[in-house]
Amino acid sequence: MTEGFYNGAVISHRSGEVRPEVEVQQLVWEAGRAVFGESGAPRADVLRARSARALLRVPASQHRRLRAALALAARPLRVRKEAPSLQALI
Repeated sequence: MTEGFYNGAVISHRSGEVRPEVEVQQLVWEAGRAVFGESGAPRADVLRARSARALLRVPASQHRRLRAALALAARPLRVRKEAPSLQALI
């Protein structure tokens, strides 16, 4: 059985990195690790990162963990939109 994905756009403040996708991935992982530890950190794929916004693909089973981690993150990360498909976010 394949796992369904839940897509969401996240805004983050970046420092002009050459590879912003990697930086956003690191921010999400650090936020999850701070709240749930290394083994419980939510997995999220960064599909696109541009001008302080990033589009994430998150497994449906880990969506709550991601929202909790981003809400409690030390860095200012905020979920702007959520949708069960990518077309709804574009």
